Formats: sequence, C-alpha cells, structure tokens
Amino acid sequence: MARSLSLVLIVMTALPMAAGEPAPGDLPEALRGRGYVLAFADEFNGTALDPTVWGPRLDRSVNRPGMDYWNEAEALSLSGGDLCVAIMCAERKGRQQHIGGGAITKARFGYGYYETWCKPFLGGRGVHTSFWQTGMGSNRLFEIDGLEVDSFDRSRNTVARLACHNLYVHAAPRGFPELPWPLRANTTFRVDADGWYRCGWEYTPDGVTFFEGTAQIAQVRFRDYPAAQNVWLTALHGVGTVDATNAGESRFAYFRYYARPLPGVNLLPNGDFEYNLDRDDPQIPRAWSEDGDAAASRIVDQGAACGRYALRQGNETEASYRVRTHQTLQHLLPGVYRISARCRSPGGLTAARLVATSGAVEVAQDLPAQGDWQTVSLEDLQVADGSVTIAVASEGPAGTWLEVDDVRVEQPATAEHPQRPTVPFRPLQDAMWTLGEDAPVRFVGDESFYFFGRNVGCGPAITVAFRFTPGPLVDQGILGRIPAKGPSGWGVVALRDGSIGFRVGSRTEAREVRSSPVLVPGRATDIACRFDRGTATIMADGVVVASASGITQDTTDTTAAGRLGNVDQRWLAVGDVIQRDEDAPVRPSRFVSLSGEIRHLAIYNRALSDDELRAGPQR
Repeated sequence: MARSLSLVLIVMTALPMAAGEPAPGDLPEALRGRGYVLAFADEFNGTALDPTVWGPRLDRSVNRPGMDYWNEAEALSLSGGDLCVAIMCAERKGRQQHIGGGAITKARFGYGYYETWCKPFLGGRGVHTSFWQTGMGSNRLFEIDGLEVDSFDRSRNTVARLACHNLYVHAAPRGFPELPWPLRANTTFRVDADGWYRCGWEYTPDGVTFFEGTAQIAQVRFRDYPAAQNVWLTALHGVGTVDATNAGESRFAYFRYYARPLPGVNLLPNGDFEYNLDRDDPQIPRAWSEDGDAAASRIVDQGAACGRYALRQGNETEASYRVRTHQTLQHLLPGVYRISARCRSPGGLTAARLVATSGAVEVAQDLPAQGDWQTVSLEDLQVADGSVTIAVASEGPAGTWLEVDDVRVEQPATAEHPQRPTVPFRPLQDAMWTLGEDAPVRFVGDESFYFFGRNVGCGPAITVAFRFTPGPLVDQGILGRIPAKGPSGWGVVALRDGSIGFRVGSRTEAREVRSSPVLVPGRATDIACRFDRGTATIMADGVVVASASGITQDTTDTTAAGRLGNVDQRWLAVGDVIQRDEDAPVRPSRFVSLSGEIRHLAIYNRALSDDELRAGPQR
C-alpha cells in the first residue's frame, strides 16, 4: 500500500468487558498519555436525534445475495440515554419486510479514536449490528468496521458468535475490482452480563488499531491514507437467514470521537490527487468538490510534483473558464495550522489563488506564474471552530492552465515532531497480503480467523511464505483459498508428524505435496510454498524439502475467499459481511483450527525464486 502494509492480530480470545458504561475520557490504556482530547460526543440524552448532526440510513436491499433488509427513519428513537434502532417485521408495499435502520453523522471525521458502547440485538437470526465509518460519493475512500456482529439462534448452542473488525480500501487501479482486503479479522465475541459491548478503533497516519473493551485486538498498518468520512451506527434486519419472529432493538449508549495533535502530518484527504488512480473519472477528484466550470478541471498523469497525478484547471477550447476545487475538514483541534501547495502555470491567467477559510477568517495567496513547480503556503491560520475549507481557484482565457499538487493541511512541525515526508498513495505492492510484521499473530484453536481477498494467491503462479511456531503437533489447517469443488485452489496444512502439506486444487479435487517432518512444537520454522505452472515446491528454513511436477490442478480460482486460522467452511464471506451457513451439513475432517504463532506472512501472485525466499520477505 502506501509504502508499508502489515497486519497484526494481538489477541484472538474474548476479553472481559468493562463494568458499566465507560465515562467520557476513560480511554484504553494504550491510548493514555498520547494527547487525546474529546473532540465530539453524543450521549443520546435528549428526546430525539439532532437532525443537524445525524441523518437516517434509508437504503433497502432485496436483490443482493444474503441481504433482504428495509431501513426506515421511524426505526430510530432515543430512550433511557441510548440511541435505539428498532428490529421488527411489518408489511410494506404489499409484502412482509424485515425492518431496521441506522444513524449516520452529517459531519466527517479524520484521524483519531472512535468508540461506542452498544447492546446488539442477539435474540434471533438475521440482524447485523455495526459501528463503522465510510464516506459517500467521491468521498467514499475506505471502510473501517469497528464492530460487525450478527445475531444468532439461541437454541443452537453450538453456533459461535464472531465479531468482525475490518478495513476495506475502495481505491483500486484499473484491472482490479477491489484491493486485497487489508484486514478482515473475525474474533470470538462476548458481551457483559447485561448484553453490552465496548468497542473502538484508532485511525492514525500509520494505520488502524481495533479495541475490544480496553484491550487491543487487531491492527493493520496502512500508511499515509488520510480521509474524512461519516460514522454509522446501524442494525440491518435481513442479513443471512432471518427469523420471522424477530422483534426488539439494538442500542448505542454514545458515540465519542477523540483527537490528538499530529504536528507535521498532512490531514487533507487526496491532497496529492493520487486516489483516483487510472480507474476513476479524472473529472471527479476523490474527496474534493468543485464549483463553476467543473469540466475545466481534471486530474492529469504527467509531470506531477509528487507521485504520478496532479490537478489541472484550465480550458483548452476557445472558451474562457472559472473553477474552484475545494474541500472542508471538520472536528480539527483548535490551534494554528499551515496550508501549503505546489503549483505551476505558464501564465496568462486572470486569477489563481490558494484560499483557506475557518469561521469568519479567510486567508489567501496568489499563485505565481512559473513554469516550474513552486511551493506556496498560508502560515498561521487560526482554527477556532474545528472547521477549515481549502480551495484552489483559478480563471483565465482559453488555452491557459494551472496545475496543483501536494496540497497540505497540517499543524506546524516541531523539533520533536518533524514534518512527515510526503509519500504518494501506492495501492499495490509486490506482496499482495502481509501479516505479522510488527508482532506475532497467535491462534489458540478457537473459531477466530482472518479472511483474505479472492485476488490474493491467485494466478498461474503464487508463493506463500511465513514463519510458523506450532503448538502441539496435530493435523491443522493453516491457510488457503479453497473452493468447494473444481480443479483450482490451494491450501497449506500442518500434520501431526511435523510435516507440511501443500494442496493445489479444491476440497474435492486436489493434488497434495508433503514435506518430510520439519516442525517442532515451540520452535519457529520458515515455510515457503510455491506453485508455478504445474510445479509445487515446499521450502523449510531455505531448503527445498518437497517438490512435484505435472500437477494438472492450478491456483487461478477467483471464487473463494481465503482464510487463515480456521477450517470451518461454514463461515462464508458474503460481500462485506461474514455469514455462517448453519444449515450446511457438517463434513467430517481430520483437520482442526490453527494453534500456534504466525510471523512474516506474505502471499504473492508470482513465483519467488529460491534466492528471494532465502533472502526473506520481499516488501
């Protein structure tokens, strides 16, 4: 991704919940002493939601696989100091509908810590309660799911509950329907004695850390991807199998957002104009809005000041033009900010300005007519109300133009916190998915696991490399992308005799290559499995320990999501949620879920050479 992507699951087991509703300012231990202050909160103590702060979720789904829900504003109410989202069934437009809803903030939020205390509906199957963040329109940049949890049938005591903590990135280059999922962590889920659950996430320039109660449970490193997006508190009624008798509510006691000073960090989304990549309409720059002759403004991919792309305002036709490209940041900490941009123009413009507005204060700087890139800055802008609007505006006759790049909004750097270098957004890296770079990922043989993308470990050649420290030696699944049937797919297993099995193909049609015993309980071993157009190879600690050619199966399947740590195929990735097929037959398997420690996992859509594997992970 943007130079560095790594993924850490810190704790895979359920943790004790907080006793009673947490007080404002009662941050998780890991966040204390880092300068966080409460920048926004709604404790839901009124009689109705403030319509200037919140809007209702009103979408409906009747055709998506596994989705049949109907959201209404009437499902929302305040009661007992909580936001309540009603769960009910009623006739709408001639048919029985599963009715739920949700509340969406009108304001957008950037880097900071987000938290809620909620009581999800768990009384019957089919209700999906979530606390999450994403944008709308051109501002839909990513999705952070602090919590997604599905209700369950209490009569089926064997059905485990999992909470999902996800990061999806909606920017992708041409040829990719989506980026590999940076994070889809599914952990065991437990509420307190009264049914309440505390959860949150910290979003920083380095990535996202998820919290359950006050403990860190998962972490994804995704650098330098600033965004400002809405927060959603929702309960969808109609996800997966639905019980017709469902009636009740999901409750949210509060939404709190904490911010902290980030000197030298660019807070402006898509200030380098890289987010559109080569796939989105260049006339609609992501995260920005435009006034005037919008057709005279576009993203160009030549000669940028940084990265590949820049914004060009100008009209090459016979007509003159006038256009303003702008965006607004909200819930900034009060203080002094510096606004800067790099620009160039051959001259001839009627006007060209960089403008920043906060409350009644407006500062502006004329942009110079220079053919080379020049840096222009607005110093010491005082932001008192938490909001600032940044605009680049120009006008001129036909044939004139202005190019702008590297637009920044930042608190002035200090000796302790120097300016963070500009790192243009890079959506792909050599390894399609990585995990466990900062700390080991521990599995304890329970239901917890990760999904990874359908485009990871996919193609005529793939490589899977990781360091594995097993617990007791048993037949256990490690990871794979394994469809139910057909000649395509792959999986890696550890066997009770200490050997590694590398399967190419599906659950019903596969060829397995098996190594000699290489695993010892409690000892780390570097494992690499490579498939290259009919030849499968297993390496352990840099030595080839198994190889086979003439394999007719392949690894080109694009239908199955990958999974790490769990062999229960009844858990399904359906769109951006997980569902358990409770009615699927339980197929006997000698394999159990993973128990052990994973580090330095990297999956590639190419065959690494022996020398590359011996040299270590290619980041």
